[in-house]
Amino acid sequence: MKNTIVIYYSLGGNTEFVADSIIKELKCDSHKIELKKDSIKKPRSKYFLAGIQTMFNKNPELSESDVNLENYENIIVGAPVWSGSVVPPVRRFFEKEIVTGKNIYIFYCYISDEGNAFTKLSELFEGNSVKSHMGFKSPLKNGNELSIKIGQFVGEIKGRNSKISREEILRAGREQIIKNGYEKTKVEEIMKSLDSAKGGFYYYFESKKDLMLEVFGRDFRVCINNAIAENDVEDKSSAQKLEGVLSVVLGQSQGKYVDRYFRNGIPDEIHPSLDNLKNELLLPVIVDLIEKGNDTGEFHVENTKIVSDIIFRGISSFIHDNYKKFSEEGYYAEVKNAFDEIIGKILG
Repeated sequence: MKNTIVIYYSLGGNTEFVADSIIKELKCDSHKIELKKDSIKKPRSKYFLAGIQTMFNKNPELSESDVNLENYENIIVGAPVWSGSVVPPVRRFFEKEIVTGKNIYIFYCYISDEGNAFTKLSELFEGNSVKSHMGFKSPLKNGNELSIKIGQFVGEIKGRNSKISREEILRAGREQIIKNGYEKTKVEEIMKSLDSAKGGFYYYFESKKDLMLEVFGRDFRVCINNAIAENDVEDKSSAQKLEGVLSVVLGQSQGKYVDRYFRNGIPDEIHPSLDNLKNELLLPVIVDLIEKGNDTGEFHVENTKIVSDIIFRGISSFIHDNYKKFSEEGYYAEVKNAFDEIIGKILG
């Protein structure tokens, strides 16, 4: 949709996850609100700072934006909910970028209670028409609900609900792949399950491979988020947190998800793309964990990006090449001990 833009801010990744899905569904423009200065590197400190800013209506400095909202008829606004209120970066952005006469669609992400977030968000857009809103509870953990709600949300934006949405095809495709395996899944069967013509598939996806990458990417993103949460424990060292995240993520991505989607191993046609996708999603997490270890003095790494890339690619390649051995008794424990030793020697 050429006359539509998504404007959003995300701190923990949930809002960006929803925004990405909406952008792909609508094929529209987007702008992510960024802070001008962000010197707080520790996630807990970021959340604490964000909460303080929200409670006391502090206005953060934002990076310069070259987006011209006058060029758009529909503006979709996305924000996380903090203390049941409008997050300062979103409020600040629309205090600077004043819009009138636009169609406004609002979505927000929350963990426990959405409070009166919609009311406060809608107050930013006097002189505009707020058409619709949608709340998403912990979207990184509720993939099925996400697909359904995004389908409803974008249907309202498009002004029609009869057209099969991208989210519906993703959900149906995932079900077919789990049931039959990637190799035996056919585009015709996916669309038949939706009572829709085959051509509708290619409006959103170039091939079955593209759909598979999206399905796997969503699951992998959820896996990363859960692994980070499980290992974010105060009495764990930076090395233990890194080892824990990598063990869970790499183990599940090569075991749980491979078995779920592929009956005879990952086909050559898709294997490089899956590796690149995992690298794209996981590498920033490894870099962040190593930088935190540097900050606390546990690690002494100069080029965190290169070291992170070497660690990730090496371990990922090893697990892939020796995947079948992990079913042997005691093999995982041996690999885990070797892995711990490598991390200690490289980063210590």
